[in-house]
Amino acid sequence: WNAMVEIPFMLWVGAASDRMGRRPPLVVAFLTLPVRMFLYSLLRDPQQIFFIQLLQGFTFSFMLVPSLAFTADLSPGALRATGQGLLSMTAGLAVAVGPFMGGLIADHVSISRMYLVLSATAFTAGLIFILFVHESRPDVDEAQIGSRITRWHPALRPFVSVLSRPVFSFVRR
Repeated sequence: WNAMVEIPFMLWVGAASDRMGRRPPLVVAFLTLPVRMFLYSLLRDPQQIFFIQLLQGFTFSFMLVPSLAFTADLSPGALRATGQGLLSMTAGLAVAVGPFMGGLIADHVSISRMYLVLSATAFTAGLIFILFVHESRPDVDEAQIGSRITRWHPALRPFVSVLSRPVFSFVRR
């Protein structure tokens, strides 16, 4: 089910991160992840997991594609493949260690509380990213981001005109 959401969003996020910069989609991912973990903590019926898993596809798309481009932006030309390999290795390590650590936490507190711990951890990671990580593409002009969005989606013009300055100045910090 995740692929139904992941694949279309991966295509869109890749193009959007080329236009807007890498940081805005990563901020969206870092803000969505703790919400998703929190929603898992509220589950009481296994059928509810379907909707949260769709949100997983969205979050994964917004995290994976821009993080690969972010790594490529920051890696010296000859070391781009090495940088992306290190990113993939770190992600693989997280996939291997994460469930083990989650299981230990769940054994001590409960599965529901484990997701609350994961939500708090994801929120902390997101806060660190928002406060300390800057855009990897210095050629992205913050003032043009709002106009690019409204040209692509005219229905968003009122929303973007009101919110673009404070939101994008926060996101681009």
